[in-house]
Amino acid sequence: LPDVDAPVTPGAGGEHTVSAGFLTVPAARLAAEGAHDLLLEECFGPVTVVARYADDAEITAVLSRLPGNLTATVQLSSDEAAGESGRGV
Repeated sequence: LPDVDAPVTPGAGGEHTVSAGFLTVPAARLAAEGAHDLLLEECFGPVTVVARYADDAEITAVLSRLPGNLTATVQLSSDEAAGESGRGV
């Protein structure tokens, strides 16, 4: 997918090893319906998708599109937590 990076490449560990996935993507790619919706689907296993966002509006748009999942992590600075982004979580 365009603009999706894998900054960490898992190593081969054998036939029954689960490789961890770490992907980064601009939040704008997730804010509107499209091919990047695959990254919004819940994945069972060691996978992390980091959405890089520019402002509260961008991350709020992404959060509003997330379907229900068992877990999610949102990391915010204290200023972000006090702003619009923190209220949406």
